[in-house]
Amino acid sequence: IAFRRNRLRVPQFFFTQSAQKRREYFNTLGLDDAASESGAVVLRQGDRVIGFSVVLEFDDPTNRHLSCMCIHPDFFGRGLGKQLLWIIMVRVKSAGGKSITLGTERDMRACALYRANGFEEID
Repeated sequence: IAFRRNRLRVPQFFFTQSAQKRREYFNTLGLDDAASESGAVVLRQGDRVIGFSVVLEFDDPTNRHLSCMCIHPDFFGRGLGKQLLWIIMVRVKSAGGKSITLGTERDMRACALYRANGFEEID
């Protein structure tokens, strides 16, 4: 299944707070790496990696591709996938991106997350 999210809309929180405030917010959640600036995000709780994502830029600078997004199974059901997805959308929009594509299997539980956050099936 391929999905695309056009016209990125993300929570105003991320645009009204300073980078320092974002870091403080994610630190209170135990997600101290969530405010980094690279194309990869690693979510940690203490020394334990509990999730990560990788976003790639191809030929079109307005489109990014979510290559991988994973949450450790011990942390399913806590909203971390949604938080990670919103971090990705904030970064893509902040970098001038207009859309995000991704591919996944139809039976993946993340499909509902993508649909609930504005992604549309394109394939």
